[in-house]
Amino acid sequence: MVYADGKVIALDEDGNLNLVKVLPGGVQVVSKAPLFESNAWTPPTLVGTKLYARDRRSMAAVELGR
Repeated sequence: MVYADGKVIALDEDGNLNLVKVLPGGVQVVSKAPLFESNAWTPPTLVGTKLYARDRRSMAAVELGR
């Protein structure tokens, strides 16, 4: 998981990228998108506004905004 701008960016083991707000009563999923089709166990890395992630077969760089 990566904490940035008051939100958590998480890549689950099924390859789904999740943007989550952490609230006192729990978590709120802001958005969710499939990124990989195979197991993804490596935590993503955020550099500026670009998120780098990988699974067992491939890598991806996702621009998250300005």
